[in-house]
Amino acid sequence: MTKTMTKSEIAKTLKPTHSPVHPEHRAPAIETLNELIINMAYVTTNVRHVQWNSMSSNWSKTFFGSAIEALEQQAEVLSSRVKALGGFIPATAKTIAQQSAITEFPAQPMNEEAYKSAILDSFSELAKLARLSLQKADNLNEPVTTYYLTETAVVIEKHLSLFEQHLSPKQ
Repeated sequence: MTKTMTKSEIAKTLKPTHSPVHPEHRAPAIETLNELIINMAYVTTNVRHVQWNSMSSNWSKTFFGSAIEALEQQAEVLSSRVKALGGFIPATAKTIAQQSAITEFPAQPMNEEAYKSAILDSFSELAKLARLSLQKADNLNEPVTTYYLTETAVVIEKHLSLFEQHLSPKQ
């Protein structure tokens, strides 16, 4: 995993903005948002991989599609916040693959149970990272970024819960 841009690197690239966020808090807020955006993009790709390769019913394909849509919508919200803070989102496919903190998703064909387990693991890791991002923003005393991250954590945990209900092995 390649490290994301540091706070000092981000501070050098900040664009002028009318944001009321104190300049010394903008770079760490942007760093936190970018880390989560990158991890969300990586998990979105994992879900799409399962959606495309799963032999499950059309219901499952729609189910995965709604998770992809929700993650993409929240990534848009977070990227808008980064731009409002004067930041830049380094989210090319190569950057996402290199910088994601999520465990590498298996690229080889798998059976349905292995796909289910892998996607549950990815979403679980993402939920933990969303909570960590939320804590970081809260420590900055930056309520608007904290609000957006709270909203994002709720969406991620909602889909994790749905995945657990519908994808966990039957007892």
